Amino acid sequence: MLDTVYLNFEDRFRGTREDVQARLGVYIPEVLRAVVQTAHAPVLDIGCGRGEWLRLLEEHQIQAIGVDLNEAMVSFCKSLDLNIRQTDGLEYLREMKSSSLSAITAFHVIEHLPFRSFIALVDEALRVLKPGGMLLFETPNPANILVATNSFYSDPTHLKPMPSAMVESMLEARGFVRTEVKNLHPHPNVNRYYEQPILNEFNYFFYGPQDYGVIAWKPGGGTGRALPALSA
Repeated sequence: MLDTVYLNFEDRFRGTREDVQARLGVYIPEVLRAVVQTAHAPVLDIGCGRGEWLRLLEEHQIQAIGVDLNEAMVSFCKSLDLNIRQTDGLEYLREMKSSSLSAITAFHVIEHLPFRSFIALVDEALRVLKPGGMLLFETPNPANILVATNSFYSDPTHLKPMPSAMVESMLEARGFVRTEVKNLHPHPNVNRYYEQPILNEFNYFFYGPQDYGVIAWKPGGGTGRALPALSA
């Protein structure tokens, strides 16, 4: 029953599949670059939800597979003939061969994870990506005050906000390079202009980007440096 509840939640709070798919289009150039750099290895989407990203990749002739634990989401994606497995994303990664994927993506997933699971996900992604492959996370932006204090908690399965500087630093610490943060989806009110600079600053804090994406690359021409897992 809870799986169906969460599917209904996505329908209400994430927007239509068409709207979400349009927003995700901003990442296509980077994914195409990763695919070319890795001799067209497949893409893995963790927590693929309703399959908007999988469909977009399919439309760009990019081989991809999605994984999700939610039975209702998986059934919905299968009804659309999308390539999907019902399983835990981290466990699926652990079963994959090293250097076998061009890109690993996870949209609105990391805010659901305990910190140690997040680090384990990053480490497994570095292992499984081919040199020159890409890791992409998108998550709510806690630099937006309304997100950090209100809308983030609309989803009862969220654990904690993930500041972009922290996520970026963790990716670099675990061996990724050329990290980039994309600030996304500002509220329309962000375009208001006030004569007093302090009001413009406050306006940005309240109505600025509601989400961000962070992109990081596995070093090319090598396997990346191995790092120890976090101790218990």
